[in-house]
Amino acid sequence: MQQAFYIAIFLFELLPVVYGQSNSARPNQTARQHPTADRPSKQKSSQRRYLTVPLDLAQTNLGADFLGHNIAVVFEAVKNSPALSKKSEFESTASFELRRSSFSKRPLFANVTPKGELAFVIENSTLGSEFKYDADLATLVITLTGSTNRFLLEEDQPTLDAVPIRRVKTGRDSYVGSNVYGASAKVDRTYSDEFGVAFGMDSWLFRSSHDDGPVVGDGVDDIERRFSDLLAMGPEEAKALKPNATLLLVCRLTEPWYRAGAHGHDPTFSEPYETTVGERYLQIIPDQLWVFDKRTGEVVRKLSERSGPGGNPGTKHPELLHLR
Repeated sequence: MQQAFYIAIFLFELLPVVYGQSNSARPNQTARQHPTADRPSKQKSSQRRYLTVPLDLAQTNLGADFLGHNIAVVFEAVKNSPALSKKSEFESTASFELRRSSFSKRPLFANVTPKGELAFVIENSTLGSEFKYDADLATLVITLTGSTNRFLLEEDQPTLDAVPIRRVKTGRDSYVGSNVYGASAKVDRTYSDEFGVAFGMDSWLFRSSHDDGPVVGDGVDDIERRFSDLLAMGPEEAKALKPNATLLLVCRLTEPWYRAGAHGHDPTFSEPYETTVGERYLQIIPDQLWVFDKRTGEVVRKLSERSGPGGNPGTKHPELLHLR
């Protein structure tokens, strides 16, 4: 998801805008890097109840309005863990390695541990989950979309599969920009933190995915990755389920535990907006993908590597993890 906003590309027909005087101060950087758990409303945050224990894999009903774990809180707990801080010049290598190894033995917060099963609800359909009903085949098509992401800000600059889970807007302002010809335009600027998960490209989740070309959006270099499955049901049942159908990614943390990056969009006269998105990604091993009804909490399907290849609609899966 690394974006070409680091590189100035001057196309005559686009007439890119260069920065002008901002109408308001840029949001405090520290505040953007450490978002509160449940923005944007304190009133809403008091009503939201996230998991504070590992997910029980045997559950068949999660309860109404299930939220899973708060990925922003999990990320901050991992990133700020004393066990993962950098080696001091006054710390021996043996002590450093012992401290690092202790990370997986300590709770992140409450009863959530690095070795426990985490459950992340993919909250917004625009971030990667989609449900479409095919009346001719009497099936609900379940799709999870991700993309490849090269984390250029990391020392090893890995290319991983990534699934965004949640995006939090942290600030906005505007300014008047102009180009070398003297033309000017108002530019709206937003800052966001994007929380998600990253994992190896050999994972079962996207193993059968075809590279469908660049993703339309901020990350022009991203390659789309896709998992699909079919759920047989009649039209009335599908009509009731579809508005409330939700994907839950069940996973475990793995080293190096988290990844950080950034991407965004440079303003042009045809698209006079600027975005800066800080990437806050957990490194994980995907274990299962659940489909549940957020209204009732009923889990209608559980998928895993053992239940058959992903990204292949029409595949008949064993009943090992399926609930229907």
